[in-house]
Amino acid sequence: MIILNEVTENDNPTTVELNWCSLYVHIHGLPIRLMTREIAEVIENMLGRFLDSDHVQGFGASVRVRVSLDIRRPLQREMRLRIAGNQFMVTLTYERLPNFCYRCGALGHIVRDCLQGLDDTTPMKETELPYGPWLR
Repeated sequence: MIILNEVTENDNPTTVELNWCSLYVHIHGLPIRLMTREIAEVIENMLGRFLDSDHVQGFGASVRVRVSLDIRRPLQREMRLRIAGNQFMVTLTYERLPNFCYRCGALGHIVRDCLQGLDDTTPMKETELPYGPWLR
């Protein structure tokens, strides 16, 4: 994965932050009445840095948002939300997701290169891993 960032003439290239990646995220499971731009922005800010959201008007199976994600954190598969006293779970999928680890959810490496679980004597089956191709 290659991450680029804009540098101005006043920036020191050695201090430019290269830990954020822009991705489109689909939010599934929102009640129709909560498919609004305001709710989309709240969820985006919980995921990372808000960038943009498609025109949200309460139609369709999901809400599509553009978020800058911190690649040092694992991808989120779902979120528990509490809005106006109601609690519910939404699931997330990602567009054009680069390589990521099905074991730890980190971007930039795959399961065979994962340092997490190196001491496990029994390898996990792909169906037992917490992440998978369904996140795309």
